[in-house]
Amino acid sequence: MINAELTNTVVLLRVSSKGQTNKLADSVEDEIPMQRKFVLDKAQKSGLNVIKIFTEGGISGYKVSQDDRDAIQAIKEMARRKEFNILYVYKFDRIGRIADETTSTCKFLYKHGIDIYQAFDDKKLQQGTHIDGLTTYIEFWKNESYSVELSGRVSDARIMYALEGKYSGGGINKVPYGYKLEHIGEVNSKGTKILSYVINEEEKPLIILIFNLCIDHNMGTRRIATYLREKGIKNRNGKDFYYGNINSILHNSMYKGYTHIFSKKENKDYYSKDQIERLIIIPEEQWELAQQMLSERCDIHNGNRAGARGITRGRLLLSGLAYCGYCGSKMIVWTNHKKWHNVNGETKTNVYDTYKCNKRNTFGTGVCEGQNTYKADRIEKMVEKITKQTMAELSNKKLNNEFYSRLDEQLKILLKSKNVINNNLKTIQEELSTLKQEITKSLLGKSEFTPKLLNEIIENQEKELTNQFNLLDKVDKDINDAKLTKANYSQFDIDVKTWCEKYDRADLEDKKVMMSKVIDRVLIYRDKIDISYNIAIKDFVKNSEDTDENTEDIGGQSYMLGRANETFIPPDNIKFNKTIVFEKLDLVC
Repeated sequence: MINAELTNTVVLLRVSSKGQTNKLADSVEDEIPMQRKFVLDKAQKSGLNVIKIFTEGGISGYKVSQDDRDAIQAIKEMARRKEFNILYVYKFDRIGRIADETTSTCKFLYKHGIDIYQAFDDKKLQQGTHIDGLTTYIEFWKNESYSVELSGRVSDARIMYALEGKYSGGGINKVPYGYKLEHIGEVNSKGTKILSYVINEEEKPLIILIFNLCIDHNMGTRRIATYLREKGIKNRNGKDFYYGNINSILHNSMYKGYTHIFSKKENKDYYSKDQIERLIIIPEEQWELAQQMLSERCDIHNGNRAGARGITRGRLLLSGLAYCGYCGSKMIVWTNHKKWHNVNGETKTNVYDTYKCNKRNTFGTGVCEGQNTYKADRIEKMVEKITKQTMAELSNKKLNNEFYSRLDEQLKILLKSKNVINNNLKTIQEELSTLKQEITKSLLGKSEFTPKLLNEIIENQEKELTNQFNLLDKVDKDINDAKLTKANYSQFDIDVKTWCEKYDRADLEDKKVMMSKVIDRVLIYRDKIDISYNIAIKDFVKNSEDTDENTEDIGGQSYMLGRANETFIPPDNIKFNKTIVFEKLDLVC
């Protein structure tokens, strides 16, 4: 029973979310009508003199600290001034669900002569003895555990919905471009329709265009955004696309049929294990190629040129691919202007582009023994012709089934490893849950394990959990790399057959893209040009079969190009190289 002599009472009402409040309330006092009526009725029956009511609508006792709750701070201030004797709440967990903070607040009120009662059963919060303090702490610790469990259930439900291709909340703006929400028959336990993602056929063509601009035209996110803006293409809100939108689209795995969600609570990304066919807009191989190209563009901008494709901003065919054969410096584009007089005495100007050694141009002749400039058109014609002949030879070959089978087998091994790690994670998480449940028993002296021992075991399990998550991240990366490797071979197997035909029809920008996908770099010397191709030709030739009976061995052929004699150099590594040797020097400006 409540001590009738202690009548000055402060009431604290709280619900955790705005969804639990009265949306039609005209004032804060009416936000929690049911809880308010129950508590005030019980207070009146108990003869309590309610002098102040604090209402917290949509304030989580688990997520919001006591220091950030105005009501708690105001109650403490009133306690200091001894303005009341009783704090009256619906249940004790209305004070808070953070064990340490809530226990501290209750101790503070007890020291200032405040008794705490819950209206639910008129029970008083006992705090007089050490055992009372321990019991109080356990009570609030259990409340906190419930909040953690509830938060986990809600988070798990959102993750489960997202990974099944269902809408998990966030508003229409969270629906990726190219999709829309539809009810396809499912309802939840409350009978509410569950919305699912489906392809928006009106937006789908633009997603395909964006990926094509990235893959086939080697455009980065900013150039794609500019292209769409120049074409007058707007997003679903009628606004221009900016590079951040394009970046999100190109990296979104939903377009290849794998949904994704980021858990803030766990600071972790989740991806669906199985491909959802109804969501596929971009074939998985194409999506993986886009990721590789975006990654390589980042490498270029970060100064790591090795293995990265050339970019397309320069006005010459080999911009970003031409290097000085002597010092290794990248060639820059330079325009020469030569003036001359004709027979009539008129001054004429001959303007032509050249490739110039950047290091020699910047620091002088002492740092590079090569030439300063080379005529661009002559170099490009030779590189272009040799590359077309090379690709024409390869067009009569295709990768055999055994090679693809080996790639598939490697992927299966990685996927099996991932399943083992996932099973380990499940086991460790179940063990951790059991150990944490044992803590309460240990604090009450009802367990065979001491709190210290339990803490040590839990710490070791959490370390192993972290280790397994790290292994999972690594195997996920290896799986993506394996898929990308197969995608690259598959795409090359297709592209090589029509490469020359597409090249002849392409404009300069697209030719530069095609060259950058084939050539790693071109080293220019006084008397020769070395072309290093970045395609895995050695593997391709070794694991391919002829599609034309008249196809000759790619190895020992030679070509005459005007004054240049080109011969094939058998590669010692995965690179495929050709050298053009000049009998007469006609490239120097």
